[in-house]
Amino acid sequence: MNIRTNIRHWHSAHSDCLRTLKFYKEEIGILTERLAEIAQKNTVYEVTVQVEHFQNAFILHRNNIDELSHAIRQNISRVAGEIASHTGFAATGLLAQLEKEKKIFHEEEREINLLRHAFNLFCAEWM
Repeated sequence: MNIRTNIRHWHSAHSDCLRTLKFYKEEIGILTERLAEIAQKNTVYEVTVQVEHFQNAFILHRNNIDELSHAIRQNISRVAGEIASHTGFAATGLLAQLEKEKKIFHEEEREINLLRHAFNLFCAEWM
């Protein structure tokens, strides 16, 4: 059974995801600058270990954001092809992939929020 659904809902939701991912990537840039300030002012071992931890976490999440954004854009393009051939409707298989990416987006969003919270606690202690 090949179920079809209107794509307008999905396009809007994934556009929102892409905008949010862009925001998080910019925020990671700002947090990285704050981390550099802390690293310059505090050279004790305890701080340098935490600085390295946050540097690695920021790199990891920046890469996750790039990969997820790329995957979402690719699938939106595939869905656009389906729309062209089915007058506004897309096959369930493509939508399942978009749903998977939406789930990954929410997991990444949760992880970034946890990282931000931990980093803010670190900043409060060492800035």
